[in-house]
Amino acid sequence: METFEQKMYANLAPLLQKERFSLHSKLKQFRRKTSFGFQNIVFSVHQQNEQYYIDVNLGVRFDMVEQISQQFLDICPSFRPESTTMMISVKKLVENKYLEYKINQQNEKQELEIFINQIHDFMLKKGYDFLQEISQIKNADEMLNAFPCQNTPYLYDQVQRCFKALIIARMCNRNLFIPLLETYYEHLQNLETPEKMICNYDRLANYLLHFSFN
Repeated sequence: METFEQKMYANLAPLLQKERFSLHSKLKQFRRKTSFGFQNIVFSVHQQNEQYYIDVNLGVRFDMVEQISQQFLDICPSFRPESTTMMISVKKLVENKYLEYKINQQNEKQELEIFINQIHDFMLKKGYDFLQEISQIKNADEMLNAFPCQNTPYLYDQVQRCFKALIIARMCNRNLFIPLLETYYEHLQNLETPEKMICNYDRLANYLLHFSFN
């Protein structure tokens, strides 16, 4: 018997495959390869009583950012090829904290169809364009580094943000790199980051200061 997730993926697949996204069910996502990594749409399902709740996130991976950052972050080796550089929930993207995708088991077929149509409509109107936008490294730089003192909605892990954002800033030859480096150092301390990670950040900063992306 098919699980709810399997039914959901089966219904999403024809729509997303038209946009060259392929299903990676073990990772709960559809993924589209790019010249620099991949874009992904992640669907996380949890069940509460007779309701299925679905979280939808959009993300992008820059291979170079991940390959550098993983030298300094504690990432499980088996997961390193799958890690995502930036990711944001649809709820945050549309700035609607009350947005909720839920499906009642008693009316599963009809409500699943409504959900599929909602996702298809969202992706056509905003989602695909957003993925293309964040896939431009200059745009990623602006999104992550425009307000370095503030937490970002584009990563769930704010410690990782400091590492990855600094790498992207260096890749883009961002002005005022040294002040940005110092700002993230302070931000890590404010996050009460373990000393080991602070030392790793120092190592990353030194690495970037002597590394050329040209």
